[in-house]
Order: sequence, then structure tokens, then C-alpha cells
Amino acid sequence: MPDQNPVSARQLERIIELDRLLRQNCCPGIGTLAGRLGVSERTIFRDLVFLRDRLRAPVFFDSGRGGYRYSAPHRFFPGISLTREEVLALLLAMKAAGPIMGRSFEARLRSAVSKVLSAGGISGPGREGEGQLGPPFQTV
Repeated sequence: MPDQNPVSARQLERIIELDRLLRQNCCPGIGTLAGRLGVSERTIFRDLVFLRDRLRAPVFFDSGRGGYRYSAPHRFFPGISLTREEVLALLLAMKAAGPIMGRSFEARLRSAVSKVLSAGGISGPGREGEGQLGPPFQTV
């Protein structure tokens, strides 16, 4: 069944910033978060519920510290399932595009590919552009 409540670009931006604030481990309260993000406390509460329920982030209210925090380290995005062929395609695209587009583009592409691969549990390309499949890699 399709998702009945798609995420807007504004909510996604808030979720990313909310994640960053929670990772700082300073236990911000809902009022502080609302002020920092320029939205209502009710909106922050909905975003926290989204983080917890939809993204399975281990966020909770720490009554001893008077704010929200993560109970354990986690990845922001749920695991990405990549086939071996998809990993190979990413690495080959990076290798092929670098000489054509120049060093500046190659560095940005290398960074982007590393982020995608690490989100999928795969160590990214090294200095020579070689990718290694790490233990968490799952072939689908």
C-alpha cells in the first residue's frame, strides 16, 4: 500500500536538522528544538514521532536530563539494499566520469558514492577508487 503521508521537502530538512541536533547529545527540550527550527512544539513532536516510528531512530525523552536524545547510535537512513551489480555500476560510473569531468567533479562524485555505499553497509572507495564489500553487505 502506498504511503498516505509523504514527507515534504520542508519536513525532510527539519528531520535532518533535528537529527543533527540530537546527535550533539545535549538533550534539547521540545521548546529549544522548536525555537532552533522555527516551528511549533507540536510540529517538533510530530517530527520526533516520525524519527522514532518511521525511521526507527532510537529517540526518547530523557526525564533526568530534561530533553530528547538517542538511546543508541544509529544510521539516519534505514539500510539500503544494493545488489553486487549496483555496487559495481556505482564504482564503474565513478571511475569513468572522473577523467571526463575533471578532478573537482571526481572528488564530489567519490564523496557521494562513499556516502551511498556506507549507508548500504559497504566501505566506500579508497584513494585509488577501489571499493571493498564489508561484512554487512547483503545481496538482494
